[in-house]
Amino acid sequence: SGMAPSNKSFAAYRDELAGEFRRLRVGEAAAGGAAPAASDAADERLAQCIWFDQMFVHGGLRTVSGKPIEILHPGRWNEEEGPDFRDARLKIGDQTRRGDVEIHLRASGWRAHRHQLNPVYDGVVLHAYLWGDAAAGRTVNSRGEEIEDLEMAPALFPDLETIRQTLHAEDYP
Repeated sequence: SGMAPSNKSFAAYRDELAGEFRRLRVGEAAAGGAAPAASDAADERLAQCIWFDQMFVHGGLRTVSGKPIEILHPGRWNEEEGPDFRDARLKIGDQTRRGDVEIHLRASGWRAHRHQLNPVYDGVVLHAYLWGDAAAGRTVNSRGEEIEDLEMAPALFPDLETIRQTLHAEDYP
């Protein structure tokens, strides 16, 4: 054990192990755990780094609406005003989409930052965040078009505390 069987790719083995780890962690959350408060050490910058480095299990990844999602390219880090990542390439369901990705700590960040009123965010094809929350509502752009959501926390690998301890946000753009 600890070694990937030769008939299985490393990525498949990693995803299998991470899936087992996630199932165990989800079981812990169901036993009374919840998303940490917004004042916790996780900040939006950390969530952006997680997205950029794709620090989650990709096998079986689904949007909040239940569509399978494959991240072909996470996009270019945007250092200007507007969405966090530009020119991402995603396969959502059976459609390949190119566009922007906006990252928040919580699903409600979209409305809290009033992105639904700002045409600068009309090119967003995915709103990714660590945790969903009841206050989020639908994610729409200024034209009223619905945007797919991805909650990253359930698929994180390694776990958030390990990511916090090993990731150095100052190493990113």
